[in-house]
Amino acid sequence: MADLYIIGVLLALLSGTCNGFGNIFQKKVINKTRITGDKFVRSPLWWMGFSIGMIGGSALFIIAQMFIGPSLVPGLVACGLLTVLTIGSVKLLGEKLDRLEIFGILLLALAIFLLAFSGLDIPSSTIDLTDLDLAIRVAIFTSIFSVMWILTFLWARKLKLRKGTLLALSTGFAYGISNLWAGLIATTINPILSLSANIMELMYFIFALIILFISNFFGIWQTNEAYKYAQASNVQPLINIINQVAPIFVYFLVFMRTSTFGPSLLIIAGCGTIILSGFLLGRRQGELETIK
Repeated sequence: MADLYIIGVLLALLSGTCNGFGNIFQKKVINKTRITGDKFVRSPLWWMGFSIGMIGGSALFIIAQMFIGPSLVPGLVACGLLTVLTIGSVKLLGEKLDRLEIFGILLLALAIFLLAFSGLDIPSSTIDLTDLDLAIRVAIFTSIFSVMWILTFLWARKLKLRKGTLLALSTGFAYGISNLWAGLIATTINPILSLSANIMELMYFIFALIILFISNFFGIWQTNEAYKYAQASNVQPLINIINQVAPIFVYFLVFMRTSTFGPSLLIIAGCGTIILSGFLLGRRQGELETIK
């Protein structure tokens, strides 16, 4: 069991790493095509970035969810993503890290340690999708986050100042929903593939596909909208605030798991550390805009 836990942690970190490299490759092509006027979809490098990030990263994300569940994976993915974006932008720009950025990377290493040793995993094999109470709690969480997502989005549309900030926070709610349902779809994969799924598993699978498509499609669109009004160095860390807080609610309130004070403190401290490191490393994420 411990081996499966370690595999899940490593897969989550690898998912973030793939997303980071995919982001850099795609961004490099898009920045170049803005100057040349070419279509970025004609570039093999863009498709390589898309395959590594969206396809490879997403597949690893769901597999990691099967091993350790939706409470730990988002934070570990964020650690891998932030590390690659930071170091990758430095290498491509030929610059050096300053002291705050080095401290930010050290914080990411600490966050990985805190999350990995919290032990607050929810393996898909322990999730009972026939539990009606669980279905009600999932529906309540999804409804609350959806309402917050819509309200903050509508509020952002009316603002003249801080529009990008609120759009970024709104996007975090979309990804919070996505992360929960990615964990649920991971639970249904084995019965679906083996053609042994019951009606509840089939319903979860169908709803998960719909919700994942909606939340990720509009999440990506809102992120790009936020970039119009705020720097990338601010947008991504703000998205991470909601995205890192959501798994704590998922663990304790949706799946009703209990834990001693120590492990609970570790996961809360780990998520907080990721948010802080995101702001310290945010400038490097913004500098991806300058990569040619």
